[in-house]
Amino acid sequence: MSDKVHNIGIWAHGHSLDRDPEIWKRVIWGVPPNRLGRASLATLLAIKNKARLLGFGTGSSRTSEGKIEAEVIRDFILDNFNNLGEFQQFNGVDLREAKDKISRIVEVDTASKNTYEELQCAARIFLEKGVKTVIFVTDPAHGSRVFKNACEVFLENNSFSNILQHFSVAASAVPYSGTAGDVVVAEPPYPLRKVFQNIMQAPEERRKEINLLLKRYRFV
Repeated sequence: MSDKVHNIGIWAHGHSLDRDPEIWKRVIWGVPPNRLGRASLATLLAIKNKARLLGFGTGSSRTSEGKIEAEVIRDFILDNFNNLGEFQQFNGVDLREAKDKISRIVEVDTASKNTYEELQCAARIFLEKGVKTVIFVTDPAHGSRVFKNACEVFLENNSFSNILQHFSVAASAVPYSGTAGDVVVAEPPYPLRKVFQNIMQAPEERRKEINLLLKRYRFV
């Protein structure tokens, strides 16, 4: 394996430790022999692309002992690195050598509370490490939100604008819920756009009231 490192950053999004542990493991690790999860796919991309950085998020959940999810993902991948060989996609990879290199480029986000904040944190780390090209890794049901939020983050700060033309979103093979076909991407006409934005930003109690109204008129 060549020692040359490219200016590429790979970032795997977290999933929340508050979910069922088995579901969390499936989403993050995957299902051998060929269904890679978020973290295992990100690790593979970091190896194949000779990445400068491999990042894990997020800080929105923690174990009962207080360990942040990003740290849990990092440790889970490193502790189970040899088991990556259970996936067909890692055939031919020298896992011992790869683990040594991955352990030196891992970064974690322990502060963000949602996808938008996680992307902001990732962008700051990319800038600090000199990353020019970015691949965000999540699952099929989350990818559209990552793409939208990434565009917002990279446009709102001129320091990140160069990444805007050099990022992509890679999907794992294990959706956290349903399938990619269950995701609805809406681009309402301009007069309704503000209405949708206000609904999404409304406090939880207000959203519950809106949901009751939608049920009353049989929209849901």
